[in-house]
Amino acid sequence: MRPAEFRRSVRKQAGGTPRWALDAACNHHVEGRHTDHADVAGCRVLAERFAVSHAEGAAGGFAPGLLVASDHLIDAITPEVDRVRREVFRTTAPSFPSLARATAWIRGEAKKRPVATQAARHQSRKLMEKAVGLADEAARLVHAWATVPGWHVIPLAYATPGAEAVTRLPTWRGSKLSQLAAAARDLAHSTGFSEAAVVAYILAGIRPVLPVARLTTSIRSTRGIGASRWVTVELHSAMTPREFLKLYDRVRAELGVRPYAKPLTSVHQALREAVKTLGGEPARGSGRTAFWERVRTLMNQQHGTKYTTWRGPAMRYQRLTERLKSETNGGQ
Repeated sequence: MRPAEFRRSVRKQAGGTPRWALDAACNHHVEGRHTDHADVAGCRVLAERFAVSHAEGAAGGFAPGLLVASDHLIDAITPEVDRVRREVFRTTAPSFPSLARATAWIRGEAKKRPVATQAARHQSRKLMEKAVGLADEAARLVHAWATVPGWHVIPLAYATPGAEAVTRLPTWRGSKLSQLAAAARDLAHSTGFSEAAVVAYILAGIRPVLPVARLTTSIRSTRGIGASRWVTVELHSAMTPREFLKLYDRVRAELGVRPYAKPLTSVHQALREAVKTLGGEPARGSGRTAFWERVRTLMNQQHGTKYTTWRGPAMRYQRLTERLKSETNGGQ
């Protein structure tokens, strides 16, 4: 099949798979020249793998070499996955034919919040009574108290069809979801797969894929100063220079930086220092032109700039101030 015809065939019955995942899978097949009619189904499966593995902060695309590494890791964790399936579902085969069915089961299980029995409540009350005033044994007793059925444990992360964000819900000790959450957390930590991708593999047999990078966005705020947005990037060693440049553009977009914004230089710093040295920017009105004339003279003499009028440093300082405000306020 021609590439265009192959892409159309893949997209015809895409279901809830995102367009970007279908495009990424098609690109992989076209580059590898696997575009026969028999390859269409395999391409859709790959697109679903991409979609599920991308849902938890993955970025930078998926490198062909990482498909090989992913399959190697899947083989390594299969015994543990089979163990979890046996414990939860009493079978080693995936229990759901699709991600949508798996998601529906998770939501149904989440409604089955256990109610502590009278004996459990009595045990909890007695342990708390013992813990009070027994500082030396407090840690041990609190740990024992936490084992009472119904205690809130780690959340379960799972992907839903067509959604780029991961859903997280609380699980309860002793429930099927808590077993699933604990196993997914451990396997994700040891492999680099996302927890949501591991959950999809255990439930629906959708094989996870390692991303070349993973982004985590956070906002740090300081009273009286504002907030700044930070992006933490985890890179896989298989990332190529081309993929790194694409990721760089995405990070800048996450931070709200203009695509072609020029970097700040020592001249910008010198301009700020000059304004401070001369007493700070005056309010609009009398004296403003004379102030910027002094700034122009200082910058030209000490820093080699070539401003011909006072408007040059004034406009540059205004643009600099606006940029700094946009990057340190409002989550940008």
